[in-house]
Amino acid sequence: MLSRIMNRLRMYRLMLQFRGRVRNWQEAWRAIRTHTLGVTLQLRNGLIIRGECRDDVAWIFNEIFVERCYTPAWFYHPEPGHTVLDVGANIGLFSLYLDSVAHGIRVLAFEPHPETFNVLTTNLAENHLEGTITARRLAVSRGPGEVRFSGLRGLDSGHDPATTTGLGEAVDCIGLSEALELAEGRPIDLLKVDTEGAEVEIISSAPLAIWSRIARVVVEYHDLGKRDEVVRSLESSGYQCRVEPSRGFEGFLGLIYARRPA
Repeated sequence: MLSRIMNRLRMYRLMLQFRGRVRNWQEAWRAIRTHTLGVTLQLRNGLIIRGECRDDVAWIFNEIFVERCYTPAWFYHPEPGHTVLDVGANIGLFSLYLDSVAHGIRVLAFEPHPETFNVLTTNLAENHLEGTITARRLAVSRGPGEVRFSGLRGLDSGHDPATTTGLGEAVDCIGLSEALELAEGRPIDLLKVDTEGAEVEIISSAPLAIWSRIARVVVEYHDLGKRDEVVRSLESSGYQCRVEPSRGFEGFLGLIYARRPA
């Protein structure tokens, strides 16, 4: 009984958040409740966020804009002039969030999936953000090469894991050091990685020398073994790590927050 009451209170608070942030909040709230995909969000701050039929736009908006999953207050506060690498940008919600709270922040958004990349660039163009958010249709992994997609995108997330043996269109792949080169020598205030299981390849294969340029790292993990390997790699590169499992998915999903000691 108590858990049901707490859950209802949580959902009520979430509804109020949507009502305060989203102009078409009733449509967005209905999408949350019914798991409707592809809804377009019209935010009260003027942002328009579009998705396609396989993107859970309302729920991802909740995670990034409302719950601030990548930027909890104790971890990172975006500011104008900062530079962020958004690796696995999907349709651009995190990049749009960053600009909404720190207008003018520089973001390099990497998204390899062709359909998803098209939605990402549409969202940037519609909100006139191409000047500060640069979208790159590149996969970030071990290093230069190619990846392909299976064509079996997850219906709940809108993500499709990349492989070297898929049947879809080939996409260029770079390593994390090459991604940093695209930042033109600027220090990186936050590296965000959400790549549907490729996080180990990205983190563990990066040269040790690059980590001094990166102040903070947040990684979504999709496997407990990979979580532990990422934590070991980051700690060996001088970061302190904090692991936060995702509520309801503690057995395989969560976030790793890493930053250098003060």
